[in-house]
Amino acid sequence: MGATVLQANTLAASHRTSAIKVETFDAGDYVLGLLKRAVANGQNISIQLDASSELELLSVHGEYFSRIPDRKRFFTTAARAFKVRILSNDEADELRRNGRFGRNIDELMWLAAHYASAGRLLKECRPDDVIHLKHWPNLSRLPHTVTTMRLAALFSRYPTSLKVATMMLKVPETEVYQFYSAAFSSGLAVTVNRKPRPGPDTLAPHRDRMLLSRILKRIAGI
Repeated sequence: MGATVLQANTLAASHRTSAIKVETFDAGDYVLGLLKRAVANGQNISIQLDASSELELLSVHGEYFSRIPDRKRFFTTAARAFKVRILSNDEADELRRNGRFGRNIDELMWLAAHYASAGRLLKECRPDDVIHLKHWPNLSRLPHTVTTMRLAALFSRYPTSLKVATMMLKVPETEVYQFYSAAFSSGLAVTVNRKPRPGPDTLAPHRDRMLLSRILKRIAGI
């Protein structure tokens, strides 16, 4: 299919899907929201679910370290169940000591959005979005479905609407929404027909609960 025909179909499909309601999810309800807030504010944080499930995000270096035996459970658990702590500079340096380097944050964002989506569309995205993929995701390291490769091939070649992708590839909308949510969160997908706006809580920094506790104890001892 030529680019002109595809663009025409994309525009038509965008009009047809503008009124369609789809199931969405809010990043703030999951680890994805915790990560986005930290990255937006350049914070290094620890996110712990239990003694065996924890990750450290070093926003300053664009890296993360993790010990997560069950990634699906970790990234689909409600955000309120996690203990979030600001890492000190010494703790961040210790993680990178002796030439240790973590994994790329973009990869982490894909992981978090892929699992949190479960076939739903990220709240700040829309079913009539026309998107283009900057480059292919590293599927050897990332969770994906059987149609991810075909979706990546289409979106990286032409700016295409989600509806057209669904029709052309004959894949469930839920898989397209999951792909877009992950690609958007990791910065791979560019929305070409509008400028998505982040949620209102995206820029609110995490509070250092340990520091607050020390301050309160100090005040109490005066």
